[in-house]
Amino acid sequence: PPFKMKVRSYDHAIYDHSSHGPTFGAGHNIYIANGAGGNGNSHTNPGYYYIQPFGYRYGSSSAQSLFAGSHNFQPDDCEVLYQT
Repeated sequence: PPFKMKVRSYDHAIYDHSSHGPTFGAGHNIYIANGAGGNGNSHTNPGYYYIQPFGYRYGSSSAQSLFAGSHNFQPDDCEVLYQT
């Protein structure tokens, strides 16, 4: 089911760079690679700038596979929403 992760630090909560897609957290908690639909270079590692759900530990394989079922993934679609 859907869940929310609270931001631990707003400094690098979300940023972009010309060489990749949207990135959440300076520790690349959620990283969408450039050309993500054609490669498996996107990855997740929640828990550095975003607080992972209870029972998950930063850097653990269970935390890294929380979103897509594996650490690295190839997204079919990516939608980024910003809540104020």
